[in-house]
Amino acid sequence: MRHALVLVAALCLTTLSSAAPTQFVLDDLTSLDSWEATGRRINYTLGDTTLTASDDAPAGKSGSLALTYDFSIVWRGWLGLRWTGGRIPGVCESLTFDVKGDASGHGLQVRVIDAVGASYEKRLGALDGEMWEEVTVGFASEDKWRQLARHAEERHPMVFPITLDSIAVTQTPGAAAEGTVLFADLRVESDIEPLDLLELTVTPTLTPPVFYPPEPVRLNARIENPTDTDLFGTLSLRVRDFWGEDRLVLALPILIAAGETMERALAVPEERLGAYDVTLSVTSGERSRSERARFSVSEERTQPSLDPDSPFGVMCFIAGFPVGPAREQALKLCAEAGVRWERSGFNWQWLEPVKGAFAWGEPTRIDGPSGRAVEFEPGTRRFVIPNNESLNAPASAGELTIELRIRLPELDLSMPLHTILANQLIGAPSREFYIYY
Repeated sequence: MRHALVLVAALCLTTLSSAAPTQFVLDDLTSLDSWEATGRRINYTLGDTTLTASDDAPAGKSGSLALTYDFSIVWRGWLGLRWTGGRIPGVCESLTFDVKGDASGHGLQVRVIDAVGASYEKRLGALDGEMWEEVTVGFASEDKWRQLARHAEERHPMVFPITLDSIAVTQTPGAAAEGTVLFADLRVESDIEPLDLLELTVTPTLTPPVFYPPEPVRLNARIENPTDTDLFGTLSLRVRDFWGEDRLVLALPILIAAGETMERALAVPEERLGAYDVTLSVTSGERSRSERARFSVSEERTQPSLDPDSPFGVMCFIAGFPVGPAREQALKLCAEAGVRWERSGFNWQWLEPVKGAFAWGEPTRIDGPSGRAVEFEPGTRRFVIPNNESLNAPASAGELTIELRIRLPELDLSMPLHTILANQLIGAPSREFYIYY
């Protein structure tokens, strides 16, 4: 196994004097452009929880976001609004927002993600009032944020810059199951230096990012300096494996002129199989600006598993991967790891649409007005016609006419589906037809 390491013996760094903290509005909380409902999903849903824009606002503000929560399930835990915008530049000193509670007694919490991907949480007390009030969350050591450490993750002080993860309502046993809490005007106070405003990206050259030795892992790095200050510092690249071993693979001095954009192709000679995090950083003085990416290293497998009867498989939810390269790569990685099968789940209603009638069962054949007919139990079922070149012809091959007769034991017009619907997949290599009654 080879490791690349470039040592820098001496490096002159610019001295950037700290200015007063910068105060700015991160988001006015009047639209959903950078927000979405979040929380503990049960059966893949948030219940009847909604996040909507509202005209209700504190004095001098133009609107707010209304979180209507659904705690009808007692172990829901928490529901909130998730920030989908960018990081907060610099060393954040405080977050401030306005909140209008519902006197429910539920709690309030904030979560953030630091520069190395660790999550932190802070509880802010109960929502006892019904008037607009200002809430400020500090980031000094005495503010006692709790790190939500993952398995085998080391606890460490928060690393800046941070990204807001969510503002949430936490469930209090015995409190109201439903209610609405409003949030407005999210402001930030942060100590920002020119280095904090650098725009960094590090991207694997392959999608999905899976590499095969002896070819090295290849990355594209892009650094943009939007400020009017020339920045001197160190460009470094660190790789961390699945087990937490961290190593430096690149370190070199750089000068990024004001307004300059720098692009570099980077290679990481990695031969060990596994999943990796890579961190690209620019450091100047005590400040560092970093971005992360992930890649994997695998090995082409031409031989089948040593034990074709192995009972061991994997649960990787293949159906959750989008059809295309991502799903193909997931299946390929399973094969390269010697996995013989993958567990999947089914909605039982697909298998038994009507009690006692299973999807794989043949429908009953009866006499029809002309020839034979098929008889279905009440309910919606899919009837598959054997492969036929005429039915499978693409739509561009010409018109296709299907005559269908259906006899209903009764016609209930109150049902949402009471008509026959033929659904054609436009542009698909074959046609699919569905009948609902």
